[in-house]
Amino acid sequence: MLTTLRNHSQSWLIKLLLGAIVLTFVVSFGIGTFSGTKEVLVKVGGEEILVRDFNRLYQEDLDRLRRRFPDNADSMAQQMNLRRQVFERMINRRLILAEAREQGFAITNGEIEDDIKSETIFQIDGRFDFATYRTVLQQNGRNPEQYEFRLREDLLLQKYQRNLLAAITVSTAEVEQRFLMENEQVQVDFVFFDPAHYESTVRVTAEDEENYHNSHQAEFMQPEQFQVKYLILAMDHVLPTVKLPSKAVRRYYDRYKEDRFSTPKRVRASHILKRMDPELDDDAKLSIRRQMEIVLIQLRRGGDFVELARTHSEDKTKDQGGDLGFFSQGEMVANFEEAAFALEPGEISGIVESPFGLHIIKVTEVEAGAESSFEEVEAQIEELLKEQRTERKLDLEANRLPQKIQETGLELVAASLSLEVNESDWFDSTKTLDVLGNAAPLYDQMRTMAIGDAGVWRRNPVLGHVFYQITGKKEAFTLPVEQVRLQAREKLIVQGSRKSATDAAQAALGEMSQPSDLQKFAEKENFAVRSAEIDAMNAEIPGIGVNPNFQRTAFRLTDEAPFGLSSGIGENYLLRLVNRALPESLDHKLAKEALLRNLKNEWNQYFMQKEYERLRSLVEIEIVAPEYLVGL
Repeated sequence: MLTTLRNHSQSWLIKLLLGAIVLTFVVSFGIGTFSGTKEVLVKVGGEEILVRDFNRLYQEDLDRLRRRFPDNADSMAQQMNLRRQVFERMINRRLILAEAREQGFAITNGEIEDDIKSETIFQIDGRFDFATYRTVLQQNGRNPEQYEFRLREDLLLQKYQRNLLAAITVSTAEVEQRFLMENEQVQVDFVFFDPAHYESTVRVTAEDEENYHNSHQAEFMQPEQFQVKYLILAMDHVLPTVKLPSKAVRRYYDRYKEDRFSTPKRVRASHILKRMDPELDDDAKLSIRRQMEIVLIQLRRGGDFVELARTHSEDKTKDQGGDLGFFSQGEMVANFEEAAFALEPGEISGIVESPFGLHIIKVTEVEAGAESSFEEVEAQIEELLKEQRTERKLDLEANRLPQKIQETGLELVAASLSLEVNESDWFDSTKTLDVLGNAAPLYDQMRTMAIGDAGVWRRNPVLGHVFYQITGKKEAFTLPVEQVRLQAREKLIVQGSRKSATDAAQAALGEMSQPSDLQKFAEKENFAVRSAEIDAMNAEIPGIGVNPNFQRTAFRLTDEAPFGLSSGIGENYLLRLVNRALPESLDHKLAKEALLRNLKNEWNQYFMQKEYERLRSLVEIEIVAPEYLVGL
């Protein structure tokens, strides 16, 4: 048929045949109802989004991701929340399509026809061929009705978006500004005014110390302090006292023998997979099955399974010859698993159908299951059960003992447990206690407690829980100046040296006029002159680190005003512009053309996002089947 069409494309008979093809082609446009269950995922105004469509689009996106990143596609899909992206994209699509129709936009059959005819994949010798069209769609799991329905929507979306974004323009000035921002580099010389350089010039009197103390009392506040006596009840103390009923170990073994003390049978298998959408029509499914039958015949005739898997399989294992590794029962879908576990090493199955498509399976290894005897694991189980009972007992004591300590005192409780009583030093949240370590968790518990109160600091069973009783409490107070003069003096010196550094930097800036002035000033003050090359897109400044003030100051420098001061808390830099330039290797024309495209895309995305937000504010969105969106 195709040969006849090519050889006689100008004859009147072929023109009639082509006319019939085009008629069939046009008639099929616009048909968009397909068979299958209609389970609604979400309603967007009057539009319904079906679960099956969501699952199909998600699987398509996931398959694309797997083709690009075969080793970690699934984890990437989870990290980027691919399910959420697909869900939001489907809602946005429904919103725009409804708005486009509301505003009178439409796609004619002629527009659809022109678009399909222009696709080279549907052409033979540069001319559209309907048989090729159907074949290509069938190979991709589609029929003309489905494809044309989707295409009509796509063209309608494009038409609406073109109309919405038609007025967006990017000015030359905007491109130039972004071009400089992304590419210009600034070279500066600079000196750092180190506050430590000025510490010796700061004079602090006793009166200054007292005034600082009086005006900053919160800085010299001694928080409330506690003193406690305590005991530690840990696993190693309780474990020897735990007794097990004689039959407990055996009962545990009998209950968990299959789950915990048996190794299940495992097989290692490879497969060749042809994906098959359940919604395909019978002809499409039959075509895929026949392809698999041909592969199976090749295997029966001695074909290499690994090479055939690499050639024909349609999943991420194809590059490994279809190898799935070892798996146990319960890890694969039922039909696949049943077939695999029925094979001996080296045997090849027939064609097996699963929700993923059609498989041919080859088992390469089998590991027989094994079971540990009771005698082999008896000691292990006994140790496990004793540890479990010990942990439960510790939890019970953590609930019971604080009240007992409150009633009878810590010493009596300690004696009943054959434990010693320890006493702490005075502490607040900043202290580290002997034996107990960081006191902050214990201190936080006691903030609302009084002398005599008891409590428990729950830790892990190995470290042990700390049972305590408060024996002393000191209220918070401001330390007297005589105890904190040194701290007050140090704070005043820091303040003074920073102010002196800022004053010196501002004075030096006023003296700068010639390029050589910075070097002369540095030599006079015994400062080092350093250099840095900065670009606006890199926050890290060599020799300084991330410093937005420095970066902004550098880019404000010009040939007319080459000096600038970057000031922050405890830091002052005097800068001199050395050079502003663009990289020599940069092709300005190509870079600006790329920038223009990027800026247009940014504006288009911005306006489309605003349009989505506007439409969402006008339309009710009702999630009908939230169970499909768990984890979004």
